[in-house]
Amino acid sequence: MRFIPSFRTVRRIALPILMGATVFQIQNCSQPVRDSFLTGIQTSLTGLVTSLINTFFLVLTTTTIPTTQTVI
Repeated sequence: MRFIPSFRTVRRIALPILMGATVFQIQNCSQPVRDSFLTGIQTSLTGLVTSLINTFFLVLTTTTIPTTQTVI
């Protein structure tokens, strides 16, 4: 019987390999290229986290939960 790995298994194996390969590739680059790449990664991750936090608090403020019940 042939083993077909699930997406989760592939992701667990492939992500560390890709991250490690990126680190090794960055070490071989010149300093300005490395700085530019890392600055871009930092900026994009900061923007992503900021938007997720803002969305979380926006959902909290716009969600209306009734705190009283109408009596019939």
